[in-house]
Amino acid sequence: MSEPVFDIHYVTKVVNRRQPVFGLDPRFPQYVIENLEFYRNKFGFKLYGFVIMPDHIHDIIDTCGKTPIQKIFEDMDKFIARQVLSDLKSQNHTILQKLAIDLPPRRGHKRHEYRLFQKGDYDFQVITAGKLIEKLKYMHENPVQAKLVDKPEDYPFSSARNYILDDDSVIRLDKLPI
Repeated sequence: MSEPVFDIHYVTKVVNRRQPVFGLDPRFPQYVIENLEFYRNKFGFKLYGFVIMPDHIHDIIDTCGKTPIQKIFEDMDKFIARQVLSDLKSQNHTILQKLAIDLPPRRGHKRHEYRLFQKGDYDFQVITAGKLIEKLKYMHENPVQAKLVDKPEDYPFSSARNYILDDDSVIRLDKLPI
């Protein structure tokens, strides 16, 4: 039987209409990494793992009971979307039209023309160490399964590099003792 862990979440964010936005420009995954670091400092969560695929993102975060996971991602998503959509607009990129939405603005909010992330994140609360390791390995194998690389550590936007190569050059993790 695996021992219980604290307030750890395995979160999946999917790009609107599964568009491969994060594969278009190396700055886009970098925006995600910069925001992970900024919000980790702001909210005091622990980052155990991540992978930024072309059309989705997985994160394993321990909120440490400080800030609700929904608040963390609400803030982070807003700034990632702002940066990515601004760049897509300035490039007049064709994929932008696939991110268009046709919804009236919420009361008291300005109208948004585009949505980077689909509504409804997948948030799986991890309650055992065994499940935590399973989710981490699944994330790290994602780029291999998608045939983007041959080995997990070859993918530049994944915490596999931190664990396998002891490489913290992309982002420092709160590494699990695996």
